[in-house]
Amino acid sequence: MTKTEMVAGVLHASGFNSRHDECLAFARAHLFDVAGSPEKFREWDTQVSDEFARRYIEDRSRVTSVHWANLYRELS
Repeated sequence: MTKTEMVAGVLHASGFNSRHDECLAFARAHLFDVAGSPEKFREWDTQVSDEFARRYIEDRSRVTSVHWANLYRELS
């Protein structure tokens, strides 16, 4: 799972949108914007372990607002 997929999982689990594909598109658009370039986004959007992703999604899905720049930096 990539970081973007993990963030989409947070959005989906928190009830942001019931469609995971729309959560993924939304997360990708915002995180790409924060990255500032395709190269930086590709460098940032690396694979994470399933265990890390599971814990992260469980923890973050309780958060009601997303600060994209903070999230990007947190996962860098």
